[in-house]
Amino acid sequence: MNRALIFSAIIEDSWRESWARRASLVVSLIALALLLLFAFGVGVRPDEAQPDLIRVSLFGVELRELPISKDVFANVIEITALGLANPWGIFLGLFITIGLFSGVFARGRIDLVLSKPIARWELYLARYLGGVVLVGVTTMLFFIGTWVLLWLKVGTTDLGLIWAGVVIVFLFAVLYSFAAFLALVTEGTGAALVATIVLWGLAEFAYARAILRQLSPTLGDIADVIYYLLPKTNDLEMVTARLVGAEQFLTDIGGASSAGFAFWTSGLFAVVMLALGIYLFSRKDY
Repeated sequence: MNRALIFSAIIEDSWRESWARRASLVVSLIALALLLLFAFGVGVRPDEAQPDLIRVSLFGVELRELPISKDVFANVIEITALGLANPWGIFLGLFITIGLFSGVFARGRIDLVLSKPIARWELYLARYLGGVVLVGVTTMLFFIGTWVLLWLKVGTTDLGLIWAGVVIVFLFAVLYSFAAFLALVTEGTGAALVATIVLWGLAEFAYARAILRQLSPTLGDIADVIYYLLPKTNDLEMVTARLVGAEQFLTDIGGASSAGFAFWTSGLFAVVMLALGIYLFSRKDY
């Protein structure tokens, strides 16, 4: 059988395995429920006195007396979507996909997995991509659905929200590379998930390095090291805000780096984590 077909089959199998978990179904239902709430629960109508403005209602009850502009309404919806996807969507994505490594690579199941005519590095990478595909599809359907509903309700055609969804998927893929490596090392989900959240928190903490340096030069130096070693999670969040034109709602307390720097350094972190995971899996004696 063609190795590419085997590789894609393992990705599909990983996707199906994650999808078979009840947690995956629950996350998908939550995303669908949010879209249905927006579609049928949030009403938008032009203001009679000022046609350029709109009035917004929730299940028929107007949310405020004064009308608002379509752009403000779109920004509120887009920021809400971003806030739901990051951090909650990413956390749930890690929770439902981390078992692809803690379970299948544990003793007892690994013999069946290794019987496949494929190299260990390909197997590891395929399992990783299976998790990214599952979360990526769910995330993009949520963002595309939100964009379509905004277009139908207020005529918004800016594709920034969809591109913001792509950035969220990229951020998940970066964090998932670390979670997958630790799940392989510990052969468990709990420790790997907690460690990933701690890493995420450290990355967010280091973003305030300018403020920390004012408190203590040593603390600032430590924050600088952490910032440059770890993924640029906060910088990527600023990118998503700029994509939807809502950067005014976020405070740039650390001096965001360029988007290119945030992407390539975060991507490099993911590559290093994947390389470590592949190396360990290739050397591990089962």
